[in-house]
Amino acid sequence: AECDAKSRDMLHASERWSFTASAWTLTPSSGLTQRVMEIPHWVSGWMLAHTVKYVFAPCRAGFWDQGLPPPPPRERYVVVTVRGCRGDSPPLLRSADGTWQRQREESMVGFTLCDYLSHLLEVFKLDSLKAWPFADGRPVVPFEAVVLRKHVDEFWEAMRPIWGDMRRAYRATYGGAHGPKLTIAKNPHFLRPQLQERIQV
Repeated sequence: AECDAKSRDMLHASERWSFTASAWTLTPSSGLTQRVMEIPHWVSGWMLAHTVKYVFAPCRAGFWDQGLPPPPPRERYVVVTVRGCRGDSPPLLRSADGTWQRQREESMVGFTLCDYLSHLLEVFKLDSLKAWPFADGRPVVPFEAVVLRKHVDEFWEAMRPIWGDMRRAYRATYGGAHGPKLTIAKNPHFLRPQLQERIQV
């Protein structure tokens, strides 16, 4: 089904239905088995489509084409997190004239790291890189984002000077000796379905 780029919802009536997915499991004792699992109703069509494209499909291709068991999904991505924002002030935005500016809403409420990184990647024309708001098919908390492991070296090489420049501007704007830090999280922290529904409203 097609997905709307802005709302990230499926453009199909089946969006109202309960989805199911097949999972193949390979174990030494039982061999190859198939499980059918229900996909939660709060998973958007955009999230489902991209999970299939970037997680399930490559794993399936590796299994059938090479005769290998699919790698654990967590080995296919890296979770990044933002820390150290001063008070409730989010990181600065990059304007069209090349300067750093305060966000319209100077609050961390409504801020998502994925959207912010997407903004930076678009402004600096890093079209080959993407930030994702979910891992293992589940949405992560707003202060985390996901980068594909195969792109992580290129991501850090491009983001390090950009983030450093933003931090200097952030300190000049809000004062203090520190600023937001972008680091790798040990494990993803997933958004609870009830909280996600409140955020979407």
